[in-house]
Amino acid sequence: PAPPLSLLWQQEMDAPPLGAAAGAGPLLLQLSAGGTLYAYDLHSGERVGKRGYDDEVCTAPTLAGDLLLVSLLGNDAAVVAWDRRAKKERWRHAGTYCLPTAVRGDTAYVAGEGGVLRALELSSGQELWRQHLAVRVRVAPVVSDEQILLGDSKGVFYALSRFDGEELWRRDLGSGVRTAALIAGDWLWVGTAAGRIVALEKAS
Repeated sequence: PAPPLSLLWQQEMDAPPLGAAAGAGPLLLQLSAGGTLYAYDLHSGERVGKRGYDDEVCTAPTLAGDLLLVSLLGNDAAVVAWDRRAKKERWRHAGTYCLPTAVRGDTAYVAGEGGVLRALELSSGQELWRQHLAVRVRVAPVVSDEQILLGDSKGVFYALSRFDGEELWRRDLGSGVRTAALIAGDWLWVGTAAGRIVALEKAS
């Protein structure tokens, strides 16, 4: 049967989308794999803005209030906070961070694949703390209550304090963690390189 849907609008971009679209009030923001950020009117589809980046963008952006956090590669690799209302760069923090940024309150959590997790003050980009994990990280951190949850390429799943990065507990899953944690209540699920979905209870 035909789906109960009607086409409202569609727009062309310079390349396929990079990650999911973000809703920002009356706007829909979408980053393309070509490094162009598009802003469309959510209802009419009219393009109301467009901004290109000189350097390669390596992951989907994160919307945090008026700020859009974008990770760039190249000689000036950094996570950049773009103020979408003032239409200017607010700050940048040097480094390669090709995993989606997690945000809670006035803190952004960025993980480099080298195994370093950093907490940045959202308003200024100032580093608040850092935590060195043992090995490479391939999945984005997830903030749950007062914890940051993430896994590494050897299969260790960590819970860190979101306030200072202190390790609260760890669990060896036996194979590299390949998905960010999905959380519902006290349960969480992650996928591993061995082809398993592992369900854990946060109280365990």
